[in-house]
Amino acid sequence: GDVYKRQTEKLSDEYEKGEIIETDPKRGSTIKEGDVVKLTVSKGKYIVVDDYLGMEYSKAEKALKKLGFKVIIEKEVSSKTKGTVIEQSIDKGEKVDPTDKDKEITLTVSKGNYTVIGDYLGMDVEKAKEALVKLGFTVRVEEEESEKPQGTVIDQSLQKGHKIDPDETDRTITLTVSSGVKIEVPNVVGMDINAAKSRLESKGFVVVLNKLSTDSLTEDEIDQIVVN
Repeated sequence: GDVYKRQTEKLSDEYEKGEIIETDPKRGSTIKEGDVVKLTVSKGKYIVVDDYLGMEYSKAEKALKKLGFKVIIEKEVSSKTKGTVIEQSIDKGEKVDPTDKDKEITLTVSKGNYTVIGDYLGMDVEKAKEALVKLGFTVRVEEEESEKPQGTVIDQSLQKGHKIDPDETDRTITLTVSSGVKIEVPNVVGMDINAAKSRLESKGFVVVLNKLSTDSLTEDEIDQIVVN
């Protein structure tokens, strides 16, 4: 006689797609004509999510797309290697229905760490420029009169500790550099030699006198005073 079959499908970790997982009544039971036998058939195995942390994100994305996932990429500043997965929205070991048409996973990807501005004050401008160019900066230099040694950095437009996002490509910094102190040499032509020496020394010059033929200075003889 006729026995009616009613079939339902469910996911299984043990049975491949199409295999019977169980029957109701169970195998070996006695049934009558007209009874209904319920069959539970495997619709395939669960997808067990892998661990993608630390993986280069394009490889992780490719693997997940093969499994039918829609992959959303979000980028975040991190000390982890640029381009690697630092977080996944579905944890390792979680089971996902492979027949779900809206499978979606978000991978958070490192975009690298902040660039932190150093302290360039007092540094030789060429050395400071070299260090900043390595960090991807365009360096502008402005000169300013200062008591600091000529060519040393006396100010920087981005201060020590300032953080630059790794996505920031327009990196410009201005270094203010000492041009030294400009001291105008006073006019001592025709002056008594000792008075000229005193006047120069009062302006901060070190004066060494050579033996001169007269007690006062001519324009030619002024060149014989060594002024540092």
